[in-house]
Amino acid sequence: MAALQLNSAVFSAKAGGLAPASRKTAKLGCSPRVPSTLRSSSLSTQRLAKFERRTAVTSANWNPFDKSKSAKGESGPAYPTGKLTIFTSKGSRAQIIEWYALEKGIEFESVNVNMRTGEHKKAPFTNVNPFGKMPAIQAADGTPIFESGAILLYLAGLAGGGVY
Repeated sequence: MAALQLNSAVFSAKAGGLAPASRKTAKLGCSPRVPSTLRSSSLSTQRLAKFERRTAVTSANWNPFDKSKSAKGESGPAYPTGKLTIFTSKGSRAQIIEWYALEKGIEFESVNVNMRTGEHKKAPFTNVNPFGKMPAIQAADGTPIFESGAILLYLAGLAGGGVY
């Protein structure tokens, strides 16, 4: 570990204070910058040259509920029919999910999970959400969905209206 090197100072009686003994610059432990011509042959640059650029999937270019045909000619996702199960706890964000389902007229069964006694960290609930956090739903076909944003997007697609 490089030590912090400061300008040495000596006391000067004529100046009445401290005067630098030399014109050295302070080094903070960083190595000197290597010219780019020397860096171009490094292994990391060679790996970057071989790297294929991938398009990130973002909310701007991906909609899981788009009913139109995709590039491969497939249709949008099929939603299971039947009653879904919403796992809720009083005072949690799961209430948002219940409100949205009620507003859209989606049939659901509500299961209360007592977070004060630690039910959210035990077997029946951790089968739905392995992180043991609220909210979580179980679709009619048994697929677990958790995280409130993902659940709301799923419910919007299930309700048949536009996502936005």
